[in-house]
Amino acid sequence: MKMFGKSYYEALFYLGIGFGVVIALNRRFKFLPDFAVGFLTGLSIVLMLVAGALRFKEKYLKAAEIRRGDERMQMISGKAHEAAYYALLALGAVAILSFSFLGEAFIRAALGIAGAIFFLFIAQLIAGWIYAKRL
Repeated sequence: MKMFGKSYYEALFYLGIGFGVVIALNRRFKFLPDFAVGFLTGLSIVLMLVAGALRFKEKYLKAAEIRRGDERMQMISGKAHEAAYYALLALGAVAILSFSFLGEAFIRAALGIAGAIFFLFIAQLIAGWIYAKRL
């Protein structure tokens, strides 16, 4: 990761989001002392604002526009998204089966995952139908 490159700023931005998640979890479970909550809140806000703004500098936007227009990169990105989608479906099926065997306490989790997979399937059907109409 090149220092002060776009990926550096993106990593700092996501680190700020991660600190925000820790703060949100702390509101529920109360595992941090008060000074740490204040420090992480301020650090999270600074990282998200500063790194989030700096990652959209003009030279990074030009490079992203060139990459976005490259057909080979679009094909690679499409194949990566497709592979991730099928992996998500397979992991979801395994999780549903595992949770259903664990007992009554995990049935809601299994039903929630099944509902999410059903929603993904319906969304894929609708998107395929829309793209088929556009072509």
